[in-house]
Amino acid sequence: MDEPNSTAVNPPAPSRKSNIIWIVVLVILAVMVCACLAVILLLAVLGPTVGNVFSNIILTVEPVP
Repeated sequence: MDEPNSTAVNPPAPSRKSNIIWIVVLVILAVMVCACLAVILLLAVLGPTVGNVFSNIILTVEPVP
């Protein structure tokens, strides 16, 4: 077992296909998280404006007997 290239000393390297799959999954997950954060930010910024529009519509509609 004095050989430097012995398989017992050096474990086999992980396959590149497995690494590529994990990279693709992580990129897709990162894009989804960024999209969710963008929607939350958009709602936080535009929420009061949209709420005021609907409040004005509700207040100006005459009740129907």
